[in-house]
Amino acid sequence: MRFTIGISFLLLSATYSLAAGKPESYFKKQIDHTWTVHGTSYASDSDKPPACFAHTSLADGSLVQLTVLPTVFGDKRDANPEGTKLVIRNMQWAISPKSGKRILRLNAYNGQSVVREFDAAFVTEDKNTIVVPGLSRGFIDTISKSDRMILTLRDDDASAVLTFPRSREIVKALYDCSARYELLYNG
Repeated sequence: MRFTIGISFLLLSATYSLAAGKPESYFKKQIDHTWTVHGTSYASDSDKPPACFAHTSLADGSLVQLTVLPTVFGDKRDANPEGTKLVIRNMQWAISPKSGKRILRLNAYNGQSVVREFDAAFVTEDKNTIVVPGLSRGFIDTISKSDRMILTLRDDDASAVLTFPRSREIVKALYDCSARYELLYNG
C-alpha cells in the first residue's frame, strides 16, 4: 500500500513539474492569412521571460518573427525596449559565419515612398538565420508605417524583401498582447 501511495505521489509530482515548465498561451490574434500575433508566458521558475511574437512563415520554411517582452514593450517611454528582436530565416540564404560586428541595411517603404532607412547590427544563428537584437522603438514605429522592407546584408550578398501587410494591425496586436499580459499577471 505504501509503495502504491509512494509511486502515485512521485507520478503526481512529475506531472506537476512537467506542467509547471510548460508554456502558457495568453494571447492570440490572426492578423491576416500570413501574420499571427501571440503571447506566451512560462512558469515562474523558468529562465524564459514572457514574450509577444508577431510571425509569418512560408512554405519553404522561411520565417520572420518579431519578438517583444510585454512588460517593457508596454512602456512607450522606453526608446529601446529590452528583449525586442527580429529573427529572419530565409531558406535561400547561405550566410557564412563571421565574427565581429555585422551590419544590415533596412529600407522601409509605404507604397512607393521611402519611410525610413537605417542600419542595424545582426548576428548569424546559422547559414539561413540571422537575429537583429535590441531593436529600437523607432523600428516598431517604422513597421507601423510601412508595407514592405528591403533588407540587405552588406557583407554576405544576401537580401530579402519583408512584407508587413496590415502593419498597423501587427503593431497594435503586439501592444494588445502586452496589455493582456499586464492584466493577467501583473494586474
